[in-house]
Amino acid sequence: QVAVTIVDDEAFEVDKRFYFRLADAKVEGSEVVEIRPSGEEATITIIDDDDPGVISFCTDGSADAITITQHAEESTARVRVQRKNGSCGEVRLRYHTEGDTALPGRDFEACEGQLVFVDKQMEAAI
Repeated sequence: QVAVTIVDDEAFEVDKRFYFRLADAKVEGSEVVEIRPSGEEATITIIDDDDPGVISFCTDGSADAITITQHAEESTARVRVQRKNGSCGEVRLRYHTEGDTALPGRDFEACEGQLVFVDKQMEAAI
C-alpha cells in the first residue's frame, strides 16, 4: 500500500487529475516481473470539495414566489437570499428590481446593488 497526501485548500477549482505509474518491478535477486499494460497506470482524480454553492431566493416553500403584504403605511421589505450546497469563498452578485404589474416609482422604489456572501455565510438579505 502506498499513501499519497492530497493538499487541501479552500480555493474553488475544477477537479484535477494526476497519474500513478508502476515501473521496474523486480523480485529479489534481479528477476524481472511483468507489469501488464492495463495495470501500469492509474488515473487519480482529485474532486474539489470547496464548492461556492448555489444561490437562490428564500421562498419559504412556494416555487419562485415571494409574497409581501402591503400595509397602510409605507414599509420596507427585506428579501432573503440563500446559499446551498457549499459555502466556500466570498461570492459577490449584482441585483436589481424590475417592474411588472407593480411599477417602480409608483408601487415600489427601484433598487439595485451588490450582495456579498463572505466565506462560510449561508444567508443574506437585501
